[in-house]
Amino acid sequence: MNVQTIVDYAWLFVQVLGALAAFLLVVACVVRWPGGGLALSAAMPIIAWEFPQAPRLADVVGFSIYLDDVFVAILAVALIVNLVRLRVRLHSVHYALFALLFSLTASFIAAFGMYDLGAVVVEARGYFFVVIATLWGLSVVWTDDSANLSARRSVVLRFSLFIGTALMIAALYHGARYGLGAADTFVFGDDGLAIQTSRILTAGQALMLAVSGMALLSLAPNHWRRGAAVFAVACFVVVLASQQRTAALALAIGLIVIFLRTRARQRASALAMLLVVGVLGVVVYVTGVLGGFATQLSQSATSDGTYVGRVSSWRALIGAAFDKGPGVVVFGQPFGSGFGRLEGGTRWVEFAPHNWYVSVFLRGGVIASVALVWFLIAVLRRSLALHDATWVAGAWVAVIVFGWGYSLPWYVFPALALALNASMVSRPPPRRSIRRFRELQLVRRVPAVTASESGP
Repeated sequence: MNVQTIVDYAWLFVQVLGALAAFLLVVACVVRWPGGGLALSAAMPIIAWEFPQAPRLADVVGFSIYLDDVFVAILAVALIVNLVRLRVRLHSVHYALFALLFSLTASFIAAFGMYDLGAVVVEARGYFFVVIATLWGLSVVWTDDSANLSARRSVVLRFSLFIGTALMIAALYHGARYGLGAADTFVFGDDGLAIQTSRILTAGQALMLAVSGMALLSLAPNHWRRGAAVFAVACFVVVLASQQRTAALALAIGLIVIFLRTRARQRASALAMLLVVGVLGVVVYVTGVLGGFATQLSQSATSDGTYVGRVSSWRALIGAAFDKGPGVVVFGQPFGSGFGRLEGGTRWVEFAPHNWYVSVFLRGGVIASVALVWFLIAVLRRSLALHDATWVAGAWVAVIVFGWGYSLPWYVFPALALALNASMVSRPPPRRSIRRFRELQLVRRVPAVTASESGP
């Protein structure tokens, strides 16, 4: 071994040691300041249009390490630290996610020796990322005093404001450079290959922007609530302009949930704002300012060709799973087994189905599907109990709806799970406290009986 080889190995050791130290430092920061975890998740939706596949950082023992791999690994280590050091109290939401994680892990282990390990890892990443990101947000322990309550709520508020601003700027940039585009038009790279549809936002970006707008409606302080409402409406308009129909539908249903859970005065204000926006929309349409884009939006909203093709794909995949026997139905197929099927009855495709629930069933079977339903029910029950944070229920419903038409992007879940944390938002006092309060009020209302009034 010559001197140059020794120097090369020494330099490699220094690089690995420095990368490990930086990794652990970021983990410590995320554990100490949970807003750091949100900052990591914010980077991915901002660059999702330009980088459909996250940037590759390095190659280790034949595996490519991407930027989102590092971010989720940081959240995973921070999750372990939170569970061990902070002794997090586990609830049904945690147990459901652990059950889902166990089922997916079994499918991952079953793929060893059967399929190419690289293909197995690439396919499994998206599933595990969602579970890890959600568990991290649920593992953060907040104190219940009012000062910390206000500070913790501001973490999600600042995150929503930042990500909403960044995504609207990205949408404006894409619209100015490539036009508003459509689902069937593409942007091509220098090599002549299509890199992205020409819509101004990806589906995941549109969902993230919708969730940010819903959060701003609820979390903004009173002195700038009107401004936050206007900003949120701008977010919603951009979601509609992106022509991401699944995200727009998810937004509409989420807003309905929020509307039904708000107070009467807030409902009146929401209806007034909706009326103003509707009148402005009619004026813009009648004056022809939108030109042909109004017709394009209408066609995009009413076209069902893509959905019909996807439904036929889902039926084909589910039917094929049942044809393979009860073992596949109960436990699913290992990662890497592929998703080959006829889409629309004519075109052979092998990409993942645009349906999170079908994908989970195919890889984890009935066991994973039951765990996922258990998780969603627990999430809805817990979010509906947060009376002073109505946006949480609306945002989770929006994500659930979005999962019917796309795979779920992991970067949506840290903020949603953090907001779902029960100690982060104020809740009504328990029933015993209300009963005790009423008893005290009743005692105060009863006049004291004097000796002269009581008689001899």
